[in-house]
Amino acid sequence: MRLTDIMSTKLVVLTLNHTVKEAAQIFLDNQIDGAPVVNEKGELLGLLTKSHIYRVIVQDQNTGSLVGDIMNPDLTVGHPDEEVKDIFDKVGRLPVVDKKVVVGMITRTDIARAFFESSISNDLLNIIDATHNLIIAVDCRGKLSLLNQVAEKFLGVKGNEVLGRDIVEIIPNTGLMEILKTGVSKPVQKIVLKNCTFISNRTPIKKNGEIIGAVAVLQDISELENISRELEKVKELND
Repeated sequence: MRLTDIMSTKLVVLTLNHTVKEAAQIFLDNQIDGAPVVNEKGELLGLLTKSHIYRVIVQDQNTGSLVGDIMNPDLTVGHPDEEVKDIFDKVGRLPVVDKKVVVGMITRTDIARAFFESSISNDLLNIIDATHNLIIAVDCRGKLSLLNQVAEKFLGVKGNEVLGRDIVEIIPNTGLMEILKTGVSKPVQKIVLKNCTFISNRTPIKKNGEIIGAVAVLQDISELENISRELEKVKELND
């Protein structure tokens, strides 16, 4: 899981021209405890938190002073492609920057949620790996994002070697690209892989109304197909 997967992108930012009093009002209006301070290009200059404001009040300093005078300019930052596991021991409020521009913020709450979802994901993966059907999923770009153990064994590949590659390179005829494009589920359709016949159920994966991927569940019906052909032969002989 990368920082871009858990960071908040609905940013409230401050500038050097904001006063401490204005910053306090912005915090109250948006129900936040801190915000990055940026220049006119959106580049990170520092971080202001409610602790800085409390300190001004307790020390009877002027709330009309500028944010730039009390912010913390010496920051630890994250980057969108950095792994979440690499920031667990960093500060509780972490600006995420890309080419010096602030693109997101991560708080302790975001990290806690990532821990929780990671735990759920591990349980789900165990369930997925326990099924007898092939399960194949792609992200919104058509990149392979999941292969369960049955699919790995059937295709003769290792998931960690093919994840992130275009699905059409690994399995050209899954039909998952069509699902991504149309957003329409395709249940109970035949598909042939490596001379085996499967019933395919394909569906889009949506989050907040947006298509973020697609998944196919494939049930092997090769034996049923063979039995059906044998019965047809017997019927023809009897006729």
